Amino acid sequence: MGATGTEGAAGVAVGAALVVAAFAGKPLVAAAFFAEEVEAAALLALVFAGGVAFFVEAFDNFAAAIFFVAAAFVDFAAAVFFVAAAFV
Repeated sequence: MGATGTEGAAGVAVGAALVVAAFAGKPLVAAAFFAEEVEAAALLALVFAGGVAFFVEAFDNFAAAIFFVAAAFVDFAAAVFFVAAAFV
């Protein structure tokens, strides 16, 4: 049941090939992981930029709402003034 020299050498060669393949694959796995992290960072940046844009748009809408409310008060004051002027 002992292995012959040829079988032993073949086993060593296969084992060595598996080790080489494992180490050769590590840079590919690392590169794929790095690419995935870069993609995730890019998506996060897009989400953050979208959040900033949404906040800017919301602030712009809030400022516009304040402007329209102020304009409504001015219009109301003008109406009161014209009504008062009509009685004077």
